[in-house]
Amino acid sequence: MKSTIFLALAATTTAFTVPPVRTALTRIPTAIQGLMTEEESKSIIDKAHLCAESECNVEDVDMFLSELREQQMMLRNRLAEVTGMISELGTVNESTGEERKVDEIRETVRAIARIFMMG
Repeated sequence: MKSTIFLALAATTTAFTVPPVRTALTRIPTAIQGLMTEEESKSIIDKAHLCAESECNVEDVDMFLSELREQQMMLRNRLAEVTGMISELGTVNESTGEERKVDEIRETVRAIARIFMMG
């Protein structure tokens, strides 16, 4: 009887544990990041860790800001490209019947997929 109670209590101990908290500097899978490659994300995270673990001197912060600005520009360009392709895909997909160009739709979809398969 005592061993049954002990086993029941032991089995429920994980119910009272707190799940690990995800910090802001934790690695996020590329699929969630959208348009950033793993290398680009790693570079930003590494520079953030370097600054956070050091004294965050002017040079470290400048280096981090430079990296962020560079990524911001690349993301703006990629977003503009995706926005254009979405518009194009919507336009070619609106055609009906025999005038609907399936090959053009297929190529547009492939081009969009290539953007997300960077790396």
